[in-house]
Parts: sequence; C-alpha cells; structure tokens
Amino acid sequence: QIEERLANYINHHDEFGVGFCYVSDKAGNFIGRAGFHFVPEVNLYEIGYSLLPEYWGKGLATEVVAALLEYAYNDLKLDAVCARTIVGNDRSDKVLQKCDFTRLGERAFVVGEKLCFWNYYEHNNEEALVGHEAYMNVHEEDWNILI
Repeated sequence: QIEERLANYINHHDEFGVGFCYVSDKAGNFIGRAGFHFVPEVNLYEIGYSLLPEYWGKGLATEVVAALLEYAYNDLKLDAVCARTIVGNDRSDKVLQKCDFTRLGERAFVVGEKLCFWNYYEHNNEEALVGHEAYMNVHEEDWNILI
C-alpha cells in the first residue's frame, strides 16, 4: 500500500510538476508537510498543509499558506489556487480566511474511491487579473455575445 501511494505521488509530480514537501522549524525539526496538488474537478492547483498537533494555534499554518501563495503566484505563475478543509475543521477554515481565501461552499470530491464533502475555497492572484477588467464586469445579457 505504501509503495502504491508513493508511486502515485511521484506520478503526480511528474505530470503536474508539484507535490508536497517537508516543513521544519528553525532548528530543522519536522513539523509537518505542505505543498500543491492538481485538482482536475476544478482545474486548479490546491494548496495543502498538515502540521503536527503540537504546532497548532501558533500562527505557523498561516505562515505556511502565505508562503505557498507567494510561490504559486511568483514562481508557478498561477492565476488562482484552491483549498479544501474537512467540514468541522474550524482552525483550517480560519487560516484560509486570514489568507484571503473565499469560501464558495461545500463541494463533493472523489478521493481514491470515496466521495467526500469538503469546504471549498478559492484564492485569486489579483496581479494576474490586472488588464482583464473587461471580463470581470460582464452582465448576464452579454453572455450570448461572448459564446
């Protein structure tokens, strides 16, 4: 089972160029993992993070998410990213809200062979939207012209 999971991580990295990495404290101690995963259902890269419980509530998750956003927009040149939290994980919801993610509601996603429900968030790279104002204020009656 471990070999299969590792092969899936390697294949995902090979296909999409992203994955998860080791997160350490200033002394180099492992405190969790963080990174990116491509979510085909929404055609966006997802920011993900998981810290050991003894590091919760110290602002570290917020720092990790801010660093991931910076990397997503400055290095990967993405226009937007998404994030998901397990329903009821209020701490992670607060982290994403502090980092200006917009909650778009609950969504169903396939994880392995299971159908799971998550709080779904998106975050837009505001700098990438500059120059696209013409598309931002399209009224419903204009849609037939664009299609």
